[in-house]
Amino acid sequence: MYTFYIPGYSYTVAIENISRGCMMLSIGVFSKISKVTTNTLRYYDEIGLIKPSHVNDENGYRFYDISQLKSILLINRLKAYSLSLDEISEVLKNPEDFDLLLSLLRQKKRGIIDKIDSMQHALNLMEKDIDNLERGINIMAYLDNIEVKLVETDQK
Repeated sequence: MYTFYIPGYSYTVAIENISRGCMMLSIGVFSKISKVTTNTLRYYDEIGLIKPSHVNDENGYRFYDISQLKSILLINRLKAYSLSLDEISEVLKNPEDFDLLLSLLRQKKRGIIDKIDSMQHALNLMEKDIDNLERGINIMAYLDNIEVKLVETDQK
């Protein structure tokens, strides 16, 4: 039995296969530890994002080396930052290119800030609408004072 300590939780698991001094985890165990579904791991294998370190020729079972946990946890983290799989692939191909990662993170941070600003605006409007409704005022009442005039213009 082995216990894996990943920040936030620990996970105890029986290692499926130990060969040549490397700890190999079945796709199911790797999935549970990394909190990535087996279907997603198969997809990542298909697109070359993270490939199992061993595939059994007889039954097609996939096994991951314990050292691959670092990569899958990085993938999870970058996905949480809304990086695309193509962007994540570039980061994994260039692990020492901090400028690439820094640029991507700054770009995603700007996008998140923009979303927060947009949501804050919506929240402010919603608070006004709730206040108006609590006072018995229709939330579209502000349109009652808008005057629309049709004006004929010269066509050029």
